[in-house]
Amino acid sequence: MPADVNDIELRYAKLKTQYENSDLNYETYIRAVDALRMQDKNGIYWQIRANDGKWVRWDGSTWVPGKRPGTCHRRITEIKCREEPPFKDQELQDLALVSSIS
Repeated sequence: MPADVNDIELRYAKLKTQYENSDLNYETYIRAVDALRMQDKNGIYWQIRANDGKWVRWDGSTWVPGKRPGTCHRRITEIKCREEPPFKDQELQDLALVSSIS
């Protein structure tokens, strides 16, 4: 089983091209794409749908649409301000010196 998302996407693209060029019949294409499953670090199984190239994940009973494995699914809901500046005066001077050199 390929373990890398990029590798799976590359293999899918090659299989799709072969199918579109009639180098693979439909059944062979489907079996080959279905074999491109992977399991992420959380134990979730993923695969690309043969008909549209979108990622789906196994929820324990069926394949459901999902975002590309490794994609951040969190949204920023709040930005907190720091009470102190992130840099001290000397650090700012050092940054200014470094940026003027480069």
